[in-house]
Amino acid sequence: MLVISNDPVKPQAKISVAANVDPHAGVSSSIRGSMFAGKCATCHVQQGIGKSGEDLYIADCAMCHGFRADGGEAPSLVRFNYSHKPVTAYVRDIISHGSRSHLSMPGFLKAAGGPLTAAQIDSLMQYLSWRSDLGK
Repeated sequence: MLVISNDPVKPQAKISVAANVDPHAGVSSSIRGSMFAGKCATCHVQQGIGKSGEDLYIADCAMCHGFRADGGEAPSLVRFNYSHKPVTAYVRDIISHGSRSHLSMPGFLKAAGGPLTAAQIDSLMQYLSWRSDLGK
């Protein structure tokens, strides 16, 4: 881009402009379920159709939780001990029905308004358990 000014020493300068645009800026957490419809579905649903396990995680979860599930915009999912049944139930409930404390995390289970079957959620849990074990 060429900028022209009234500076007598250097009246023209070339500059470069870069921006990091957050596609979710200004989106209210009260509409979190709508991420599964319209334009938002392109990223939050269509990428994961027919997928399971790691492929489903990369398609639907990695954009927020990081490609290694170690955190990003959203918390790490490998910090949990998935061999502890109450912990596994807690994580499964959040994936299925959404988080009560982080309103940007909707429920992904079809019965909760999301796009995933119970079998797909099971496959995510297996992947997260495997991923968590890698870090031990």
